[in-house]
Amino acid sequence: MTPDWPGVEQAYRDSALTVVEIMALFGITQTQLYHRVRTEKWPQRRPRLPVICRAPETDAPAGETLLPPDPTPDPSLAMLSRLIGALQTNIDDLEHCAKDPGRTDAEREREAKLLVTLAQVLDKLMALSERISQATPPDRDTAADHDRIVAAIAERVARLTAARSQGSLPPQPDGAGS
Repeated sequence: MTPDWPGVEQAYRDSALTVVEIMALFGITQTQLYHRVRTEKWPQRRPRLPVICRAPETDAPAGETLLPPDPTPDPSLAMLSRLIGALQTNIDDLEHCAKDPGRTDAEREREAKLLVTLAQVLDKLMALSERISQATPPDRDTAADHDRIVAAIAERVARLTAARSQGSLPPQPDGAGS
């Protein structure tokens, strides 16, 4: 029996029914429903962007706030936050798919493998987060050290190049790496 796709679309767009309830009501699978959603470009049922909250009310004069100014966000931390958010979305989708009684064993195995991969990614992201939070931003002393090291390396390369052109060095590096 062919499902009532106009009825499914109406229920998907306008009702407060959950996706699971719509699937049960019309006798369709999650794969069938989401295939129609994608191919016919039905609108999303929930917003994907985070809701921006209003700042808390304060007793500060207009234009001022009692909160300290936000530091310049670290781009590495911002990217890490986005990656963790995407990972959470994938895990939520897998949890939702796992509740579907019409899943085949192959689909469940594929989802289990994906979940293992996502767990490994989460471990790596947490380790990266720890490394980023422990890193100190470069300061003037570090920049001066960097410039000094670059100048020393450039001087050594120039010295070695001159020595090699005069024939005082062998054409291949020795065991000491010079």
